[in-house]
Amino acid sequence: MARISTAIMTVLLAGTLTACEDDGIVRADKNAATEETADVTLGDIRSMINEPREVVIPDGPQIDPAAMNINPFKYGLEYNYKEREALDRLLIQARADVHYLSRSLEATRESLGAYSPQILWQDYLSFMDCAVKYDLGARHGLSSASAAQAKAAEFVEHALDPDTGTRPATELTKYREDRAELLANESSREKYAREQLEEEELNKLRTRNYLNYFLLRDVFANSMDAEALKTELDACEALV
Repeated sequence: MARISTAIMTVLLAGTLTACEDDGIVRADKNAATEETADVTLGDIRSMINEPREVVIPDGPQIDPAAMNINPFKYGLEYNYKEREALDRLLIQARADVHYLSRSLEATRESLGAYSPQILWQDYLSFMDCAVKYDLGARHGLSSASAAQAKAAEFVEHALDPDTGTRPATELTKYREDRAELLANESSREKYAREQLEEEELNKLRTRNYLNYFLLRDVFANSMDAEALKTELDACEALV
């Protein structure tokens, strides 16, 4: 049922009903529908309801209010609430150190070399750069917050996926064949040590990814306008 405003209800009551008679029953005025008086009639009400309203379209792009709160690690990536809470505390400390980002990126490069050496460092940087720019694009009205968040999460995943990078397929195949041969011949102790190292490096990468993303976003936040971001995002689409 459509909601009727208090003002319209008041007009309806004033134009169609009369005062109570002695028997306490409210009766309609016989002349209410036809007699033109100083009061508003039912015809007036119909005219007001059917009168076309001017639609005002604001100038410029429409910016989603949620664009200022995008977090691709909250939806789409497997970071639970407690993990994000702990990382947010680290992020506060990191933002207080102007040299933290450069050290974090160098540590990320080392972790990638240990965890997934087939991922090219430049590919990692390119995908993280794109993830951040989708985020910032929403702040300039280039997309909705939900669409930007989904694209940012997608590109963060690409940063750790060698199959979406630029390393030649022949090199990837050779790496995987060599690795398969190595794993086939490792002892139980070697396997355990390798798995522990890989898990440790993956945890480091998860931490670095989170911090790198938000610190990079801080760097780019006020350095690009909507037109420059659109050009960059068109190039990002061509990467995958």
